[in-house]
Amino acid sequence: DPVYSLDARLLAMTDQRQADTALVDRLLTDPDARRRARTALAIGQVRIRARYPRLRQLLVDGDTGIAANAAYALGIAKDTG
Repeated sequence: DPVYSLDARLLAMTDQRQADTALVDRLLTDPDARRRARTALAIGQVRIRARYPRLRQLLVDGDTGIAANAAYALGIAKDTG
């Protein structure tokens, strides 16, 4: 299933600490809120600085799981913005 392949790619990206901004951008628009929340967290874990502004936008997301993961991701990434 292609959707699960995206999850596997996100997990591999996080494990290897290698940024894949195309994958992150795609998953942040996914209809599944849990997938978007996992992606927000991965941005912080991998420290994808170019996507920190997007995390800041997600702080006010209507889904509290996404907003919480975005806040946590910015914290672990030590973002000063």
